Amino acid sequence: MEIAGQFFTDTQIKTFLITTLSIAIFVFFVLNSLFPGDWENSLRKSLFNITSIISGTGYSSDNYMKWGGMLVSIIFFIGLIGGCAGSTTCSVKVFRYQLVASAILLQLRKIRYPHRVVVLKYDGRPVAEDVLHSVMTFFVVVFFESWSACNIAVINRIRSSHVGFGGGGSLRQYWSWLGGPNWAVFKFYGVK
Repeated sequence: MEIAGQFFTDTQIKTFLITTLSIAIFVFFVLNSLFPGDWENSLRKSLFNITSIISGTGYSSDNYMKWGGMLVSIIFFIGLIGGCAGSTTCSVKVFRYQLVASAILLQLRKIRYPHRVVVLKYDGRPVAEDVLHSVMTFFVVVFFESWSACNIAVINRIRSSHVGFGGGGSLRQYWSWLGGPNWAVFKFYGVK
């Protein structure tokens, strides 16, 4: 019984379960509004696909690309969550998100109370500075790689489509309109 008690009091597990269930319920309601009258199928699809995507198993019971842009965007972002530390799920892991959130809150406290000595804690235990640095470095690398992959995908899509930019605009003008380029990606692909 002690293991079961620890299981449900662990902050990672609670956060993972609450996040997964919340997103699955939201997706259920959206699917139920898109496909009315088939609530059981919508519930099954949302629970199975969201659990599968968040854990990185790679299975799906439906073509979720047909669910609409909003749900596809949600699915993309939940793929970046992953499971709990020590699990074989892919992606960032809940522990790292919790640690980064705690570090941000700590910094906000330091701004409000600059002379206060505050120690970063996770699950009641202090977090070593090198652990925090490695988690922050991991976040920077993962999100930079994701951003670069999105840049490459957009550039390949633009280069493969024969749609002009109108008015003789260049790809750089178009990209600056989108929010700024990754010039290394442009240089790598030879875009002028």
